Amino acid sequence: GISPHYLATFFNSKFGRYQSERIANGQTVLNINIGEIGQLQIPIPPRDVQDRIAGVMQAAYAARREKLAQAEKIEATVDEYVLRQLGVDWSDIQDPKRFVVSISQLAGSRFDVRYRSPKAPHALDALENAGHHVVELRTPIETIHYGASVKNDYASRGIPFIRIGNLRANEIDTEDIVFFPEDKRELLGKAFVKAGDLLMSRSGSVGIVAVVPPTAEGFAFGSFQIKFRLKDGSANPYFISYFLNSPLGKAQIEQQKTGSIQMNITIEGIKSLRVPLPAIETQDTIAEKADSLRAEAKRLRADAEQVVAEAKARVERMLLGEEGA
Repeated sequence: GISPHYLATFFNSKFGRYQSERIANGQTVLNINIGEIGQLQIPIPPRDVQDRIAGVMQAAYAARREKLAQAEKIEATVDEYVLRQLGVDWSDIQDPKRFVVSISQLAGSRFDVRYRSPKAPHALDALENAGHHVVELRTPIETIHYGASVKNDYASRGIPFIRIGNLRANEIDTEDIVFFPEDKRELLGKAFVKAGDLLMSRSGSVGIVAVVPPTAEGFAFGSFQIKFRLKDGSANPYFISYFLNSPLGKAQIEQQKTGSIQMNITIEGIKSLRVPLPAIETQDTIAEKADSLRAEAKRLRADAEQVVAEAKARVERMLLGEEGA
């Protein structure tokens, strides 16, 4: 007479979690064993009430899945929109399983599959054929340098520090920021950012690019990232970020990766990336529309979590008898 869905709903409520956390043991990793699970106290209302309580969460999770699916669909259209506005059909550019390179191309140069893959040249050909002015990224770059390599001696407050984990495609997550004490400022050297700068991950997940928002003005950044600043009026940094995170940008970044175990990209590799520079008004329009698409996806994700949070609060009221089941 007990619904498994009701039990799951109860154990995931604050009443179930409080009990689990109280009896959990362990120093590094908390755990609970089978015998301890048997000590948990569970209210057992009539089956129809159980089903209604469980149904609240089931409906909320279904709504959450739908909203997240909508968000993912919108996010998937961002790259498509950017490339469509540039007049490029990415579907024609394949990642070949095998290809042929003449020996003359290899003489005195790199001898590896990533660098020699025709995917990046095909991407650049598509860009050139779309009729855009294409330049190496070194042209609009004003300054570029690596982040600070310092020991992880964090403090509760002080100098905000952007780690590679804070970097998302076209976004810097400032929610999970760590701090360095003020007396480390000199050690951080030039590794500080201004709003409008671009950061690229240089190790691990190589090539993730984001623009520094005004909320991160003056933050320091770590050695697994490279910061570059564009010359005033040379290009819209948000447009450059969207392009570098698109399949055309990623194809070039993949070609520029170096290393055997830990892949990296160098400053020279970033400078050699080729980017389109349509009229600044066109860049602004593309960046603004892409921003609005991402904002809509972000709103849907927030709505999805809010639906679940409200359902959990309602379930807890129902378990207390404060709201009719």
